[in-house]
Amino acid sequence: MKVKVNRQYLHKPSVNTMEILLGTLNRALRLERDAGSSSGGAIIAERVLKLMEIILHEASAEAAPTEVVALPGEESQLSMLLNHITSHYVRSNPNVLEAMMRLTPFLTFGREEAMASLISYFTPFFNFDSFDQEKSPDAILHLDCFSMIANGISISASGSKLKDMFITKGVVDKMLSYLHMHAPSKSFRASGILDSAKWKEFLSKPSLPYIVRILTGLINGHKGTQVILVSDENISLLHHLEQVSTEEMVGSLAENLVEAMVKFPEGKKKVDEVREETKNEKKRLAMAMRQKQLESLGMMVTTSGQIKAKPTSVSKEMESMMEEQDQRLVCCICREGYKFYPNKVLGIYTFTLRCILDEFEKKPKRTQGYSTVSHFNVIHYDCHLEAVRHARSRDEWESAALQNSNTKCNGLLPIWGPKVSESSFATCLARHNNYIQEYTGFREPTFHSSLHDLRVALLRFAQEKSFHRDAGGGGKHSNMYLLPYMVHVSLYVLNTTRQRPSEEQLLKSFLEAKKPSWIASCYEVNGPLFATVLSLFVQSLEEWEASKTVFLQRLLLLAHVRSISPVPVNQLVNGEPKSYDVYKPILMFFHLVDQFHHICKDKLAKEEEWPQAMSNFLRNNDDAILKEADKVLKTFEEEILPCESFGEFCDVQGLLGDIAHPDEFLKQIIKGFTVEGTEVFC
Repeated sequence: MKVKVNRQYLHKPSVNTMEILLGTLNRALRLERDAGSSSGGAIIAERVLKLMEIILHEASAEAAPTEVVALPGEESQLSMLLNHITSHYVRSNPNVLEAMMRLTPFLTFGREEAMASLISYFTPFFNFDSFDQEKSPDAILHLDCFSMIANGISISASGSKLKDMFITKGVVDKMLSYLHMHAPSKSFRASGILDSAKWKEFLSKPSLPYIVRILTGLINGHKGTQVILVSDENISLLHHLEQVSTEEMVGSLAENLVEAMVKFPEGKKKVDEVREETKNEKKRLAMAMRQKQLESLGMMVTTSGQIKAKPTSVSKEMESMMEEQDQRLVCCICREGYKFYPNKVLGIYTFTLRCILDEFEKKPKRTQGYSTVSHFNVIHYDCHLEAVRHARSRDEWESAALQNSNTKCNGLLPIWGPKVSESSFATCLARHNNYIQEYTGFREPTFHSSLHDLRVALLRFAQEKSFHRDAGGGGKHSNMYLLPYMVHVSLYVLNTTRQRPSEEQLLKSFLEAKKPSWIASCYEVNGPLFATVLSLFVQSLEEWEASKTVFLQRLLLLAHVRSISPVPVNQLVNGEPKSYDVYKPILMFFHLVDQFHHICKDKLAKEEEWPQAMSNFLRNNDDAILKEADKVLKTFEEEILPCESFGEFCDVQGLLGDIAHPDEFLKQIIKGFTVEGTEVFC
């Protein structure tokens, strides 16, 4: 299966691979059900599932975008597979169940009777009112499975045909009818006491999270579902839902659905309109509250917008309050920041999980690291400890989640304020490192581990992956705000240790490496991606500008080589570039690193060494940095992500001065590693 030609042979219709493997899978599951774990059926089932997934994805990926892939197989075999969902072995093994659900859509492609059979199997469980009353374990299992199926349907002609049938069979209408039947007319924020009670009843309904998850899967890449959901009443309802917070994470799920609607023009236009309307309404209410507070203090706003107060002391106090209100970094408990408590350390609630650093690493045992996300809620360390002390019946991080917008957290990344002593900051950083050790089992965090953490975060943006899946909250804006503070902490570690010469030598070796070693480095955990992030910390802005095309060459080669084989190759056979989608995530990653070079280094004081000047800039300009982070995300989403070719990317990125002919530039990179012959696997 590791050889591509074998995989291509197996998904030929004449070989009848799918029918044979599907029959084998059903027999293995039946054997496990009848004879128990000693039969070996479980091992066979898991291996067959893995083989089927590889073959089906290969067949789907190689099909033309408008080609409907028809996979051989009997409808009875599919029905037997679905009936195994309720077996004890499958229910007790989430990985097996998830793998079966990922495969199910592929097994229906090209055969309308199989698609109809799949829908009819799940139709009895679409009586959502009945489910709200009974909430039987069997119904929960089947709705979970259907949610996985809906989100696993590929974006292709075959996948669109299956989604079309969901519409014609009335599945989408049933879900939308349920939502409109039970949802209150006014938004949760604007509701009175009576409507507020209706909202709480609606949000507590068990069917709601399943419906939102299923609709998110169906709308992804499917024009028919997009046209249905883009109506004003649907968008208004979903926008109301995305503003609420519940234990079932309905708000986050609805936000995912709305973000999926933004990906096509009509949906983006209507979503932007309703969000802008809500923003203006909030602003109007805030201004009304501000006016009320000013009046209670005996103050007034002039026609020119100036605030005037009779007593001078009150005027000065009000001015200070307004300055504090404009700051973004304020404690979520005491509502004060570095303005009134300049010596108290603020921290950002974070959630860190252990992870594999690079799926393409060539070692038998891949290097472990950790990945950090955040909802960007800020709190004083003292306020955090005081809240934990009062909540004696709860765990430290259960208590912290209340301050963190009901989002999981297990760390508190310190922010080094302008007047915070280095000893206080270092103490809080050591405590944060202890949190990482305790909750990930990772050895003491190092400069390299923090760089990999930053690399993983940037790749999440580049690959458009979810940020809130692990912690249950926090999105792109929250984590874009977090990145400058991750950079600052890593820079502090580098500046206060003796590592800088060795890191400079490491980057120098990377930039001067001979071309024969370039392909091998694509499968190393400290390869081109790591080196690109490292440049933030050991290169001045001028050095980066001079060498960034070398980084781009290495990154493009990495994307090309990894798209050919998940295991190392010695040489390339075909010198033709792949489609733009292969290189897009790497180009997005390069853009973000370039942007952070400019954010951190554009305005440095000339009289200082640049590493120390960069640290001082990040320490003393919180508001300016967060505004720049907003601009970076807006540029990324509106100008860089929509690029449809390498040439367009180079134009928007401002690289045409260095790369006059982008397509030829890409061809020359690949051609330099292409020889006649066949690929040799290591």
